[in-house]
Amino acid sequence: MHEPLLYITFFSGLVPFCFYVYFICKMGGLPNLQPAVPFLWLTLIGSLYEPIVTIGMGKDSMYWFRVYNAAEFLCLYYFFKHVIHKRYLLLFGSFLFFFTLNSLMVVILGIGQLRVESMYAPFIFIFVLTFSALWFRDTSKNDLLPAKFAKSNVVFICGFLLYYSGTLFFYLLSEVILVDSKSISYQDYWLVNIIATLILKIFLIGGVWSGRKI
Repeated sequence: MHEPLLYITFFSGLVPFCFYVYFICKMGGLPNLQPAVPFLWLTLIGSLYEPIVTIGMGKDSMYWFRVYNAAEFLCLYYFFKHVIHKRYLLLFGSFLFFFTLNSLMVVILGIGQLRVESMYAPFIFIFVLTFSALWFRDTSKNDLLPAKFAKSNVVFICGFLLYYSGTLFFYLLSEVILVDSKSISYQDYWLVNIIATLILKIFLIGGVWSGRKI
């Protein structure tokens, strides 16, 4: 079950970006999808890198995950900063400062990847939850964004919320379960992340599809 589902997840990561390129070629510019473009690029690269380099070529994935962690935060930072129309700059700056500080600490201290994930997961969850709540509050109370921009953003944000809340305890407990207690196999435990990632990619597809009309 693990391997077919894994490759389905990899393939699904190609679809959002392919849809985006198709709609760009067919309709021209799609400014309502612009905030999500870096995340779509990252999803495409990750969906190609892991099966080709990590699995196919057998390369160590640790450095890839370190790069991915930083790129993932920056893509989410870009997304929320643009959908919120560059408001809450002090709050954005605070998150960026603490993320940079945390990243430097990881590099200097040489912290293991499972522990890095357990540090990163709550930080990114709080970031996504905070700015998702601010976006929903602003758009519902003040009607700051036109309706044509809101639909795709709702889909993307719901996907982010589901994924990062669903994987929060997965990453928090990974070191305890896999290393300390060894109560479950690595493959069985990683199945949780595969399913959550597949759900996120389905939401990305839905977000691109719903944002195809200007």
